[in-house]
Amino acid sequence: MNLPGIVIMGCGDVGSNIVSCITRIGVTGADTIAVNTDLGHLQATQADKRILIGKALKGGLGAGGCPTMGRHAAERGIPTINAVIESADWVFITAGLGGGTGTGSIPLIAKVAKENGSLVICFVTLPSDNNRYPLLFAKKCLKETLDYADSVIVLDYQKIDKLFPNLSSVQIYQKMDQIVSETIQGITELVTVPSLINFDFADIRCIFDKKGLSLLLVGESEDGALNKNESVTRSSQAHPTADIDYNGALGSLVCISGGCNVNLFDAEEIATSITYTLDPHADVVWGLSVKNELEGKVRVLAVMTGLKGDAA
Repeated sequence: MNLPGIVIMGCGDVGSNIVSCITRIGVTGADTIAVNTDLGHLQATQADKRILIGKALKGGLGAGGCPTMGRHAAERGIPTINAVIESADWVFITAGLGGGTGTGSIPLIAKVAKENGSLVICFVTLPSDNNRYPLLFAKKCLKETLDYADSVIVLDYQKIDKLFPNLSSVQIYQKMDQIVSETIQGITELVTVPSLINFDFADIRCIFDKKGLSLLLVGESEDGALNKNESVTRSSQAHPTADIDYNGALGSLVCISGGCNVNLFDAEEIATSITYTLDPHADVVWGLSVKNELEGKVRVLAVMTGLKGDAA
């Protein structure tokens, strides 16, 4: 198989935590890279390659929550970063917005990756509405990142907190890392690993290429559900990762997985049900994989691209 070169890069502490999670669960056909100004956190990060930026500015002690410092560090580190992404066909970039390193670096890295000709998909998390100044920084960064990346998928901690009310604050952060990691794994391996229905890289480009603001839906059928298709559809529609309207979206990538009993008719029904409110001319692609650990269940990860709403 002629597979695309894929890089998954995490910026700052939040991005590096996601990369650690991805590295632990494993993603076939992709290289993981962590970029940070904090040497201690970087050394604890699990990744195929780790890049310290801004050492001359902060001595490896972090950006201190200052996006300007994070940007200066990224500017100095761009030659090193570019050396590991310049030949990639497809670059995922993850970061938490509102702090220093991730907020300052992700727009620059997205810009460089796009100039290299890569398909650039960013996953960004937003801080709480109660954190006024971090939220202002986050919104400014999101707007800038949208100028460069093909697609920016937004995840809101407050939304995750409402979906999983029994989890502690630490567990909410871990749940976010898990959601992003499993989404990147699911999308990537439907290209790189043979499945019942695979994507190819042209499919991915069709859905994400300059589609702008995007949203993730996550769903799993309930235990013992008589109609698993209806259950997983209802679950995914109830579990968007941010409060953004996806009606009229211009594209959707739907990753469906389940036990050995899931079939093509089930998958088509689920994909149709999830995407029926999209633009009539929307590009929709769905893939199907069988996983032994999901015996008796169906799981959906759906990315809605080209949203008309404004997260900033």
